[in-house]
Amino acid sequence: MASGSEGPLPMEDDAGRRECVMDVSPGSNETWLTECDPNIKPTQGQLFKNLDDGIEFYMKYASIAGFDVRRSSDKKNRYGAILRKKMVCSREGFKETKTTGPAVSDAPTKARRRRPSTRVGCMARIVFKQDKAGRYVVTTFEEAHTHCLCEESYKPFLKVNRKLDVGHQQFITNCSKVNVGASKSFDIYAEMVGGVENVGCTQQDFKNYRREVLAYMQGRDAQMVISKYLDIKSDYSDMYSLVFVPFTGVDNHKKCVTFAVALIAREDVDSYCWALRNFKIAMGSIPRITVTD
Repeated sequence: MASGSEGPLPMEDDAGRRECVMDVSPGSNETWLTECDPNIKPTQGQLFKNLDDGIEFYMKYASIAGFDVRRSSDKKNRYGAILRKKMVCSREGFKETKTTGPAVSDAPTKARRRRPSTRVGCMARIVFKQDKAGRYVVTTFEEAHTHCLCEESYKPFLKVNRKLDVGHQQFITNCSKVNVGASKSFDIYAEMVGGVENVGCTQQDFKNYRREVLAYMQGRDAQMVISKYLDIKSDYSDMYSLVFVPFTGVDNHKKCVTFAVALIAREDVDSYCWALRNFKIAMGSIPRITVTD
């Protein structure tokens, strides 16, 4: 890193998710330049066959250099094709403060969580422009940052280096099926791969994906169970023709919870009485309200 005397300060939170706190240049008097192989560093006038190749090249450069990237602005033609693309450092600009009208005294106020801003006015950026041949040329490349860059051991935790691939998704889904939460799933996965630095994503990424899985399953869980057993039935045509009796309740979050299930041979009074007696023994008490079909 060219100028600037101090490096980034590493931190680790209680959840095992590491972050790289990048020091900011006081008064924007100092800048930090990237140290990497010149072959992976963009240059003004560099040509790419298409825009995706240019974006991928800059993202790879950012991941090795130690900073995050976000897409800024596009200029398109009447057909929606991108003529100009700008990508900037994730710490570019400053967070805008929203102004609201006068507060109404009778209106209830809702407490909002304060979100700290990471934007410090960094000017590092790259601009791609389409030429007459349909290729994309780098018209602007600003390398200098107004904050120090992330050190090597914390680069895996940058957004540009994090990816929730199919393996992660399948693992989170399987853990959700046995009621293992996102935090515990992350800890298990980290133990399997030899540490949080080898996971490839953060605990928050696990939480976000598990929330998406639960949102998808909501309202479809019953049908998923039925579909699963229909598939089993099609694979094993000689299964016993038993009656499936679920005992389902509602928890404090007004979600359905299956406490127990029974398999009975016949749909008659004696069989249902047997199932109810054994359910009472297993639960240790009689439910205050029972609704039967």
